[in-house]
Parts: sequence; C-alpha cells; structure tokens
Amino acid sequence: MKIPPYVGPYYEKYRIMLVGESHYIKDCKVPELFNSWYVRNINFSEEVSNQFNTTYQVNYFLNKGKGLYAIYRFPANVLARLFMIPYTEAFKYVMFYNYFQRPNLFKGSFKSIYDDDRDYTYAAESFLQCIVRYVPEICFFLSKKSYQSLQEYMPVQPKHFHCLVHPRSAWWFMNNGKHGDKKMEELMRSFLLEKYSNLDDIIVKDEGL
Repeated sequence: MKIPPYVGPYYEKYRIMLVGESHYIKDCKVPELFNSWYVRNINFSEEVSNQFNTTYQVNYFLNKGKGLYAIYRFPANVLARLFMIPYTEAFKYVMFYNYFQRPNLFKGSFKSIYDDDRDYTYAAESFLQCIVRYVPEICFFLSKKSYQSLQEYMPVQPKHFHCLVHPRSAWWFMNNGKHGDKKMEELMRSFLLEKYSNLDDIIVKDEGL
C-alpha cells in the first residue's frame, strides 16, 4: 500500500471498512504522478501530499475543514443512526481506504493514464494487501468503478463485501436510498444482528461516548 488507510481507534470492535475511489489533486500539475508513481518514491510538498494523505483528509473532515466531503459524511450519518452517536464519532469505528492508489488528476471518476492498466493491477494488489493486514468483517465500496475493477481480480467476493453508489451521487438518496443510504443501513443492521442478539447499547460505555 503506497497510501495507507485511515484507521479509527475503535476499528477492531466491528471491523467496518469503507472504500472510496481515489484521491483527487486539485490544480496540481506534477509530471511525476504520470511517470514515476509506481516505480519510485516522490518528494512532494506538504501541501500537495496532504491532498492524497487519507488519514489527513479524514481528520480534516472530522475537524470541520472546508469542503462538502459527502464521501465521508453520508456513510457516517448511516452509522450514526444505528449507533445513536454523532456522525463525527462514527468514524472512530471504521477504516477508510481509497481503492485507486495513484491520485486522480481528473475531476470526477477515476481515469487510468496507462495503456498497460498499471493503475488497476496495482489497485487490486494493494487492496488485497490491505484486507489481509486489517481483516475487515464488512466492507462497503462507495464506488461502483472500484468494486467492478476488483471483480476482475477477485471474482468471488466475500459475503459482507457490498457495493453502493457514490455518496456524492444523487442516487445515494433516490428511491428511498435503495442504492445508497438505506441500502447501507439495512446491510449494516443485518451484519450487526448476526453478531448481537439485539442492537440496543451496541456501543460500550467505556469508550466514553
């Protein structure tokens, strides 16, 4: 993994993994991203590197940094409803990982710039390393492109690997959220019911919430 995930302090309790698509670098023209990303370490300025530092970006969101951050807020809202806690506290229980490792220089959906598809191969290999290391018990892909890309390398998905629409998409809430908001809530509720006989007080008191 070239870009490690954000791991909440209580991730081990439920092992919830959220998988985004990619980081996006705004107004950054760095030839090394095209030419050398996979073959050597590149020294970026702090301002640039923070744009694709997952832990920095999540903490920036949690500390109310500027930006809409639907990719974090809307899934956190689902967990907050289930756990009956503030949405900012929900991220203490998750790991967030961006599937495509090379930062995106194009606004919108991730675009590969290599004819040999190194972006996709490297992404799959890095993701598999991540799940071996952190062993998530339930995983929500917040990008169909990421999920479909993984299927080419891992055709049989584990039971609790689920694909949702991107939270920034209007489809997250359309049709009563059946492709996003409500779908995630129902899948998460079903997962928790497999682990606990009822969902009352599933957040333990000694976590200080």
